[in-house]
Amino acid sequence: MSRIKLNWPIKLAPDLMALIYFLAASIWILLSDKLVSVWITDPDILTRIQTYKGWGFVVVTTLLLYLLLHFYRRQITQYVDERQQIEVTLSETTRQYRTLVENLNGMVYHCQNDPDWTMEYVSAGSLTLTGYQPGELIGSRVVRYGDLIHPDDRTTVWDAVQTAIEQQNPFILIYRLITKTGEEKWVREQGRAIFSAAGELEALEGIIIDITEQQKIRLNQQESEAFYRGLFEEHPAIMFLINPDDNSIVDVNQAACNFYGWSRDDLRQMNISQINALSAAEIQAELQRAEMAGQNQFFFKHRQADGSIRDVEVFSGPIKRHGKTLRFSIIQDITERRWAEEQLSLNLERLSLATASAGIGIWDANVRTGNLIWDNRMYELYGLDQKKIRASYETWAQTLHPDDLPAVNVIRLAALENSQNYHAQYRIFRPDGEMRHIEAYATIQRDDAGQPLRIIGVNRDITDQMLATRALERSEARYRLLFDNNPHPMWVNNLEDLTFMAVNNAAVARYGYSREEFLAMTIKDICPAEDVSNLLADVDRERPVLQHSGEWRHRLKDGQIIDVEIDSHLIEFDGQPAALVLAQDITDRKQLEEENVKLTTQFYQAQKMEAIGQLAGGIAHDFNNLLVPIMGYAEMGQMTLSPDDPLQANFNHISQAADRAANLTRQILAFSRQQILEMKVLDLNQVVTDFQEMLGRLLPESINLHIHLNPRLRLITADQGQLEQVLMNLAINARDAMPGGGVLTIETDLAPLDQAYASLHSGAKPGLYVLLAISDTGHGMDAATQQRIFEPFFTTKGRGHGTGLGLATVFGIIKQHQGNIWVYSEPGQGTTFKIYLPVVSDQRIQSPVHKDTPIDQLTGSETVLIVEDEDGVRQLVIHALQACGYQVLEAASPAQALELVAGYTEVIHLLLTDVIMPEMNGRQLYTRLVQQRPDLLVLFMSGYTDNVIVHHGALDPDVAFLAKPFSMQTLLQKVREVLKQ
Repeated sequence: MSRIKLNWPIKLAPDLMALIYFLAASIWILLSDKLVSVWITDPDILTRIQTYKGWGFVVVTTLLLYLLLHFYRRQITQYVDERQQIEVTLSETTRQYRTLVENLNGMVYHCQNDPDWTMEYVSAGSLTLTGYQPGELIGSRVVRYGDLIHPDDRTTVWDAVQTAIEQQNPFILIYRLITKTGEEKWVREQGRAIFSAAGELEALEGIIIDITEQQKIRLNQQESEAFYRGLFEEHPAIMFLINPDDNSIVDVNQAACNFYGWSRDDLRQMNISQINALSAAEIQAELQRAEMAGQNQFFFKHRQADGSIRDVEVFSGPIKRHGKTLRFSIIQDITERRWAEEQLSLNLERLSLATASAGIGIWDANVRTGNLIWDNRMYELYGLDQKKIRASYETWAQTLHPDDLPAVNVIRLAALENSQNYHAQYRIFRPDGEMRHIEAYATIQRDDAGQPLRIIGVNRDITDQMLATRALERSEARYRLLFDNNPHPMWVNNLEDLTFMAVNNAAVARYGYSREEFLAMTIKDICPAEDVSNLLADVDRERPVLQHSGEWRHRLKDGQIIDVEIDSHLIEFDGQPAALVLAQDITDRKQLEEENVKLTTQFYQAQKMEAIGQLAGGIAHDFNNLLVPIMGYAEMGQMTLSPDDPLQANFNHISQAADRAANLTRQILAFSRQQILEMKVLDLNQVVTDFQEMLGRLLPESINLHIHLNPRLRLITADQGQLEQVLMNLAINARDAMPGGGVLTIETDLAPLDQAYASLHSGAKPGLYVLLAISDTGHGMDAATQQRIFEPFFTTKGRGHGTGLGLATVFGIIKQHQGNIWVYSEPGQGTTFKIYLPVVSDQRIQSPVHKDTPIDQLTGSETVLIVEDEDGVRQLVIHALQACGYQVLEAASPAQALELVAGYTEVIHLLLTDVIMPEMNGRQLYTRLVQQRPDLLVLFMSGYTDNVIVHHGALDPDVAFLAKPFSMQTLLQKVREVLKQ
């Protein structure tokens, strides 16, 4: 705001009036008497004049004072009017500025000069940009803005701001933000530092806008430009960019340089007319031909650097480059093709009469260009009109039966690679829908290097030979499965230098070498040194095409020597003599048979456990719904009665029985892998250490506890309560196995499991795991007992000494954590349980603290919609919430809930819904309701979620969940937590 300047008369008015009055008075007093005495000598007249002189002085000075005050008043009035106008303008400008700032597509800020750069002002755009309200960022009430910057960008942003401050320059930054919902955004920040008159830094201010979409477009454009530039440079086809204004060559790729014999710089200095060997008239005629045909395909003759002339086929079209339209051309050398086509035309004329009577169609396919030529008989065989349809690979492929096309292509490629004649049988569909069987024979024409140029063949109708066709199809299917899908190691090796040219998946898995390592090795590298001479002698020996090579010894990557039985077949692979080899490991044949029996047993055991788990999960769901009202009404009864009431004992017995039943359902759900987990990143060492005191209470003095923890253990993702349940169950199991005392050892370590281990243990996957081993020196188990220890309700203890759910629960918990558990035991030698839990990449421990709130502090006045199809559960929850002051709406089904909400005009704060219901599940219901009421919160409750809000038993990160059965304390506390969000 500019300062209002006062006019000088206004500033000086009081002083000026005083000065004028003083001067006027002084002049009148000093001069009047002297002048009067000079001009007037009559005493009477002089006396009268002296009398009027005083009054005259008063009149003159009064008139002068009036004029000055009148002028001053006008200046003051003008000043006040201007000031009011300026204030009105300033107010409007301020309003417009605030409206502009609040509606900017971004976040305007002003932050203090302190170590955290605390925000003093943030515009409303912060909600769209970061997910946080301005009030959550101002003063860092909820989060520091600096903490929203992507960790990988913080140092760069801080350094750039510091540099701008030191140089007193504005700054423009581009970096990433992590919003409140976890979304990653690209932003552009433009700001400046505010300095005092003394040059001291006072604050920073600026604007931050979302440029995520622009950044994605820019990155995609860069990737696209790099991709297409690389495609242009590396593509084997000859490519030109030509300026259509003067036909000058703008750019060429390396293939063009190789073909024409000029360097790229030489070609860029040339005109396309210097390459085209046709006359101007011939060029014009070709251009007119293409235009009339509606094609961008041209046929020219081009001159190479050595003067030779080549026939070329040019495909050309417009392309935009840096805002200028250029002509992009792809050029193919068709010299050999032209010659071949001319020869073929002659041959076809000669053969036309001979083949017409035999019902044989002739075709010619150019391997390099893809051009296909048919004679008249071919069109008749396929039922096509040659006047309307041009022969092409696509035309031919569309007529084939979909099931036959892949097999025919395999035969065609095999003939091209192995110098064999092409022979195929397949089915076609004619335009009228009739299916015919075709037999095709072809000869492959190759260049001097042995590479295929053309396939010249004949087709004939063999519909009457359908049985032969089916036999051929079976043969083709066996061929496709021969190599990659063969369970035995197979490879192709070069007979000249013994290098591996191809290996199948079984060879990679069995020998331990990667495919890349195999292809860099020779057969000699997998043979023991003492066997190499015999190998070389066997390779030099002449043999028939099908060769049984006998038994050999091979070395695996880990150094192990195995005996293998080799069968080899001589082939041509990539134009080179090679051997197709099948290797069977006969050293471990019996061991593998034994392991097969073991794995089969493990598989059937897993199937049995899965079936029992499905049944148990369904039972637990219904059982939990029954337990909720039992536990709830017992708890409310205890709260209602005085502590000394005789009925308190009855309610205590009901609660204790319900708790035992609830614990049983939790065990059933854990064993069936349907327990709902609260997964956190944990240190298993810390879990064991914290549980050590509990173990001390579980174990008698006759059992010594030894704990060995690997200090460099990696972190895992797990439910801590479930892991403690595993430790307790296994400790109790070990205690019962050592009635006379012994040693219980708990160990942790890192365990990398390889493919070999996984192949011998059903359900195991290769990778890095954390190992938890629990060993005892008890009486151990025989093999028959080990087969059944993880089955529910199986126990070796006497009647009344256990439910048989302990180890079944452990098994279910570990499997639900994506882990594995194995038992190693022998009678009289003790038992070891080894548990493998996968490590996680996130190595930050999560340890939330939950505190119970007294039930009298869990009141509220919000409106809660309860949707529960079980009447007993619904009525209990309604009673508990109403008792604590909540307004409650109830619905017995999702349909009732939707109808109720549609007609209810007041605010509904929370949806409390069961997950599994007949019409739709709870998550589907919430999805529909939140579209109508965006501010609606949700709390799911269930004892069995059927993967509606969980994945592998772990809760989705955005889900608030109440597990059945629950106490009234838990219900009210969870409702209060969700409403506080």
